[in-house]
Amino acid sequence: MKVQLSRLSLLNSLILFTIAMILAFSTIWGLKELRAPYLELDKLSTLNERFVLNVVRPIEEYLNTGDATKLTEATQGIEVSLTSSEILSEAAKVTLQEKLTELSLFLDGDFRAAGKLSGDPQALLLQNERETRDELSLLTRYALDGYNSDPIAATRYIKLATSLLEYVHAQALNRQAYFETFSQAKFEEIRSSITSAKNDAESMRALPLLGVFEEAEDDFGLSLGDSEEEAEDKGVSLRDNIGYLLDRYIAEIDQTRDIISKVSDSRASLRTQLSEIKLIFEQQADSISTLASTSYATVRTVLFGTVIAIVVFALLIDVVQRSIIKRIRELVPYLEEYAAGDFRRPINVNAMTLEVQSLSDSSNKLRESLSSLVGDVQTRIAAVNDISHSLELLAREVDSRCSEQQNETGTISVSIEQMNASFNEVAQSAASAAEAASLAESAIGEGNQRVQGSVSKVRALVQDVKKTAESVSALQAESENIDSIINVIDGIAEQTNLLALNATIEAARAGEQGRGFAVVADEVRSLSLRTSESTKEIKTSIERLQTMTRQAVEIMQGHSEVADNAATETESAGAQLNETVSEITRMKQMNSQIAVATEQQSSVAADISSNIQRIRVMSSDTSEQAALTQSQVLELLDEANSLIASANLFVIKDNAPS
Repeated sequence: MKVQLSRLSLLNSLILFTIAMILAFSTIWGLKELRAPYLELDKLSTLNERFVLNVVRPIEEYLNTGDATKLTEATQGIEVSLTSSEILSEAAKVTLQEKLTELSLFLDGDFRAAGKLSGDPQALLLQNERETRDELSLLTRYALDGYNSDPIAATRYIKLATSLLEYVHAQALNRQAYFETFSQAKFEEIRSSITSAKNDAESMRALPLLGVFEEAEDDFGLSLGDSEEEAEDKGVSLRDNIGYLLDRYIAEIDQTRDIISKVSDSRASLRTQLSEIKLIFEQQADSISTLASTSYATVRTVLFGTVIAIVVFALLIDVVQRSIIKRIRELVPYLEEYAAGDFRRPINVNAMTLEVQSLSDSSNKLRESLSSLVGDVQTRIAAVNDISHSLELLAREVDSRCSEQQNETGTISVSIEQMNASFNEVAQSAASAAEAASLAESAIGEGNQRVQGSVSKVRALVQDVKKTAESVSALQAESENIDSIINVIDGIAEQTNLLALNATIEAARAGEQGRGFAVVADEVRSLSLRTSESTKEIKTSIERLQTMTRQAVEIMQGHSEVADNAATETESAGAQLNETVSEITRMKQMNSQIAVATEQQSSVAADISSNIQRIRVMSSDTSEQAALTQSQVLELLDEANSLIASANLFVIKDNAPS
């Protein structure tokens, strides 16, 4: 029975999907089973931590401080633990609730009293020692106040007070050491020292009073206006207070021992109850650990079973796949023969699947098609070989004709090129003449421009000379004006000199009073003399300037006439240059016409030569193409022979060549 490979592949995919789903569900279930005990253990750990935080620690703080709020906090913590015990097993929950109830009753009973006492159990003894020291200090003050009345008794009071103070200090050290060790020997030592102190107190009672009184006012007498005072000796109350404190110390130390014992018993009972509760938590933790181990074993068994199932299914799939691969490999030798060109043997394979059977049938059809195709190709290759021989003969004939045409066009091309060379020489000569005429025209034009520029500059020079002559004439007139001004200044200087001389004469007449004025007159006189001399020098310079100015005016007028003549001659030369430029321009136009005509003839000859060259190139290309065609025909013959040899490699029938 043959099956489809696609259905078999679908079956394998379904099996793999089923295995994957089983593995996924088993993994999720296993993780859930493994996680549950750890969650229970985490909840139990949280419950235990809350119990320690909300119950145990407040109890310890209550024992250390005696703070009743801590005990209330512990009681509330027990109630919270009772409500949170649902995570435990039924038996553990019942046991825990019983233990917590007992603990709550214990805290409300003996433990509350013990806690109140445990805050500071030695407080009474410390208070006694403090009051005893205060009374002894008052006693010493009492002895000092009454020293004058009875020095001997006062001295005795001071010694007994000092002895009792030493007792108090020693008693404090013994008390501290006793409550640290609870040694019976130390307790007996305390009793012995108390007895000795009481003997000192009795000796103090036997001493006489020192007459130091306390004043007590009668409020009723004061309200009536009377002032009756009753006197009382201080020593009486001091001796009584000291004896009372010593007697009370024995009772207080016994009471302190009882308090410490009760506190110790309460602590021991509390530790026992807390240990039982802790044991419940530990037992529950062990139970959860056992459950975790059991869950782990179960999960491991399920996972191992799943893995075994996966391995079995994988082996089954592998067997099926190997069987299919074996059938496919049986096709390989037939396909290798076909690849080598041997189509004689058809494929014969016992396929298990429809796909492999279809592949076998398709391969046989391909074998038949290729056999028919190879036979047809061999027939057509023979026809191609015959056509290639005919093309080879035709290509040789075309190559021969192209060679003859190329030789003829070469001769014509040489003649055309010689004629074109003569035209080019004529064109070059005409172009040279036209170029020379152009150069001459440009040179004469440039000279004409320069002549015109010279005429303009000479005209401008004439105008400048005329203006300069006018300026020099004006300068001469101004110099004459300056001469008249200098004559005025010279007259002023002479008058000033006369005035200065008269002033000197008048100053001489004035004597001593005119001496300063005489000095000034001398300075003015000397200044007028220098002014007169300077005006004479200026006048001489101006006369020379006037002479030179007249000469410059005459020279300027001569230069102006010469410049006018030069401008006229220059304009005549410019007119002749313009006529020369016109003749040269006509000659340049005639040379240009000759050059254009010659260039047109040369261009026609160049076109003929170019056409001949193109014909020659085309002939050469045709010859090359004919040669290439001949070589390609030869290559085609070689390829046809190769195709015949390749086609002969295929074996179609048993009697065909191999």
